[in-house]
Amino acid sequence: MPLCGMSPDMNPSVASPILSAAPFSRVTPVRALVAASLLLVLATLHSPFAQAGSAVLKSGFKIEGKPASATSISTSAPADAGEISVDSILVVDAGMRRYYLRKRDVVDVNLDAELARYEKFRIPQSGGGGLTPDQVPPPLDVTPWDDVGRREVTLRGPRGPVKYRQGIYEIGPQFMRVRTQGLTWEFGVATTSVPTHHLDTMIRGVTDHSRFEDRRSIAMFYLQAGLYLPALVELEKIERDFPEHQEQVEQASIQARQLLAQRLLKELEDRRASGQHELASVKASEFPTEQMGAAVARQVREFTESYEKARDDIGLINAQLGELQARLKDAEERELVDAMRVELAESLTVESLPRLRPFQLQAEDPNRPADEKLALAYSGWLLGESQAIDTLSQAINLWLARFEVLQYLRNPDPIQRRQILAGLIELEGVTPELIIDLVPQLPPILPTEGLQPGVATRVSVEDFEGRLAAAIGKQTNENDRVETAYHVLLPTEYSPDHSYPMIVALHAAGRSPEWELRWWGGTADEPLQSQRRGYIVIAPEYLDAEAKKYETSAATHERIELAIRDARLRFNVNSDRVFLAGHGTGANAAFEIGCSMPDVFAGVIPISGEISTMVRKLDDNAEQMPWYVVNGQLDRTVFEANARPLDRWMKKGFDAIYCEFVGRGYESFYAEIHNLYDWMELYQRRPLPEEFNYRSVRADRSRVFWLDSRLRQLAPRGGRSSQPRITQTAYSPAINKQPKNVESHILRGSPQRSRIIIKSSGQVHTLWLTPEMIDFGKRLQVTVNGQSRHNDFVEPSIKAVLEDFRQRGDRQRVFQVRLDLN
Repeated sequence: MPLCGMSPDMNPSVASPILSAAPFSRVTPVRALVAASLLLVLATLHSPFAQAGSAVLKSGFKIEGKPASATSISTSAPADAGEISVDSILVVDAGMRRYYLRKRDVVDVNLDAELARYEKFRIPQSGGGGLTPDQVPPPLDVTPWDDVGRREVTLRGPRGPVKYRQGIYEIGPQFMRVRTQGLTWEFGVATTSVPTHHLDTMIRGVTDHSRFEDRRSIAMFYLQAGLYLPALVELEKIERDFPEHQEQVEQASIQARQLLAQRLLKELEDRRASGQHELASVKASEFPTEQMGAAVARQVREFTESYEKARDDIGLINAQLGELQARLKDAEERELVDAMRVELAESLTVESLPRLRPFQLQAEDPNRPADEKLALAYSGWLLGESQAIDTLSQAINLWLARFEVLQYLRNPDPIQRRQILAGLIELEGVTPELIIDLVPQLPPILPTEGLQPGVATRVSVEDFEGRLAAAIGKQTNENDRVETAYHVLLPTEYSPDHSYPMIVALHAAGRSPEWELRWWGGTADEPLQSQRRGYIVIAPEYLDAEAKKYETSAATHERIELAIRDARLRFNVNSDRVFLAGHGTGANAAFEIGCSMPDVFAGVIPISGEISTMVRKLDDNAEQMPWYVVNGQLDRTVFEANARPLDRWMKKGFDAIYCEFVGRGYESFYAEIHNLYDWMELYQRRPLPEEFNYRSVRADRSRVFWLDSRLRQLAPRGGRSSQPRITQTAYSPAINKQPKNVESHILRGSPQRSRIIIKSSGQVHTLWLTPEMIDFGKRLQVTVNGQSRHNDFVEPSIKAVLEDFRQRGDRQRVFQVRLDLN
């Protein structure tokens, strides 16, 4: 079922970055506002959705609204057998939506009354008088709001399309109330979903421009809504039209400008943290400091000077490296260092400059020889500032090792990879630990030519390992590769030197991957949240073109996994901050894929989705990551379908938020976009667990955390094979209706040995290990279903490190040992 393309809340034009706005003209203080009232408003303006009270979660995520206790999410769902009825849920009413939270996750609840009077405007609108809908189907068409707050919505009726007129009858700073003619159907939409010029026309249509109190209300409204530029423009007009109030409350305008300044400063810092240094530098130079206080001006000056210094440092470093290289006496060393200097000079940017901090600290030391300084520069460039070394021969070996590593990772031929590996092992001082240190700073493994920030691009993925081919039951050879694809949107000023969080966005049936990218990040002409906040977004082609719904399949799993792997190898993805999201059908898939791959994602965001029977079988896996579920109250029967399992998740201690838009049906809910990004900023993938229970629907393979448990690999008919394959028989069916269980424990054991205990319905097991998990200096004993399968020492290997990274592309979590228990 496709989502309506014209969601009531999706208005990119008003969601444009504030830094794109031109600096406002000088605003003279207006004494027309009451100081005490404005000061109270300013205290709440840091959250544009300030309500009566709030709740703060353990993660630091804050929700504004009226908190109240509840026994469960659904009042109609019966309690489980033996369950004691207690108020374990906190409901936060935020006006147009309600949030359901687990009480034990809430660390602070504020039940105070409103801190200030919120300005609201009433618009005469007819409405009501008909049936109250139990469900609202997806709109077939939605016209824009006009200047009097009206629009038409076309819904599918039993006898064909039916048009309804809707009208905004109350405008508040956070949301507007809407009623429908011919139906008893009311709901709220975000105030910012209406373009500011329409909003202004609506408000002025019900106020008297000649009355000071009405004009004061307009200015206050804009301040409370966080629309500071329109507020300051209105204040300027009030000061001109009502000069008799000039002496009143001068501090009010000053504080309003300071609040705007703090928002602009935060935007600058966010841009810098997202690697958008050019934009941050330009906007800092355009900052309207003459309108602000001395403290703000100082902050902006320091911000600008930091970029000027960084650019100067880059030029100085390039000159110093050349001078130091000329001092080397060994001609061969000079030639090798020259090649290193050329690459560094071409790649050194403000983003990568910190890698050379050890060199910068020693560059002017007259007691340090040239070779040690050069070693600090080139080793720091490869390993990061904390790993820099001062021996030039070792630094040169590092560069040779990195070259061989890149050759290995980029070569699809396993025979040639073995040859490269043999040469790499022969390099002096190259160890598995060293390769792991190189991985985070490696350049892109796969080519990225032609990809531009802000431009949605389709990327083809070749299935070199035959995983997708096997999942769909297709036999392939070297010249017949199965291909899948995903669409990617890179953030503003994308740089391979910056590590980016990533959203894996699954589109609804009837919608395209490009639509999903636009929802999360806009376009090059209208950059929205992912581009502003520095997120990569990929939208895999996970559904067949004719699919009307999501059905669990091994092929779908593989398409999504291969897209993630390809993006990790092609871009600098922070694998600890990969989030899974989806709309409609994509949300249904996100529920199941999230539960199937709990070690991959930092969080899951299903929007307008439904928890399926398969997800209920896997929902113990949901404990491994946080969830932010968004639905409409009148969306089919979704609320009751989701309420019971979400109740169970929360009562079992899972990290979950359920957001319900009151009076709304099946929509995209763009009004929640800022909260979703704020929430993602607080999370990263959980550390590797020493103990976990996992349920898998994959019959053929199910790698999770540090264990792969699967059916026995069968050799092809006609003889034995040193490289056995999974036959079609083993893949049919590839998805089990009854999930298999895997239970794993790492026990530190005695001083002489470590133990790993596995209980599994799989037949073949592979363990991936790190020194943080077990002590490699001890003997390792592994038992599977009570039988000893390994009792010996394990050795880290370069091959294990490279193969793990090549197969998953995970820069933040690389394993050193692969242990096969066949």
